[in-house]
Amino acid sequence: LSVSRIAKNSRYRSGKWERPLILNASKKISKFRRIESCTVAMKMFGLTGWSGSGKTTLMIKLLPELMGRGLSVSTMKHTHHDVDIDQPGKDSYEHRRAGAHEVMLTSSARWSLTHELRGAPEPDLESLAHKMAPVDLLLVEGFKQQGHDKLEIFQANLKQDLLCLKNKTIVAVASDDELSNVKQPVFKRNDVSGIADFIIAHCGLTSKPDLGEQRDLGEQRDLGEQRD
Repeated sequence: LSVSRIAKNSRYRSGKWERPLILNASKKISKFRRIESCTVAMKMFGLTGWSGSGKTTLMIKLLPELMGRGLSVSTMKHTHHDVDIDQPGKDSYEHRRAGAHEVMLTSSARWSLTHELRGAPEPDLESLAHKMAPVDLLLVEGFKQQGHDKLEIFQANLKQDLLCLKNKTIVAVASDDELSNVKQPVFKRNDVSGIADFIIAHCGLTSKPDLGEQRDLGEQRDLGEQRD
């Protein structure tokens, strides 16, 4: 008989967050274990590609496009570098250097929370996403090995292989090159509107009119009623 255990933390599985998650200890989880990333309240969609392919460039163009359609959007970016957003000499930096488990820096404009791993394993995408406030869409940059659905940004001049040929979680590609061997939908890298349309449809989201559009629709409706 296989041995099962109950994980203490919530996990993202089968299209929803579950607490707890039943895991079968006798089975290994695939490197590309599928995350049903577009079937829960907070949808998740990724942008992936080789370094220099234009992931961040596309991300900062997609954000106003998606938010302009009335969606709330957050982002997460993975880096392989020993990144540090704090500055030596600052009070928060000294708190952390002195051994604080977590350091929160807060002001009237924003707050940030820094968590030191101190040799502990890096959390997976699911665990990190669960720490974020719910929004309509979480856009993830990087994490190419994780199981959420992604769009690959590709440039042939980087002399790297297409990731989508081996990674089944890549559901679309953005490239200005001729890609005859790609089965997924291919968009031009500057087709921000078309890519946004695809993400919204793929994730089952619905564009929401902004307050100005809602006001205009209300005024049009009132005028129609007055004519009647």
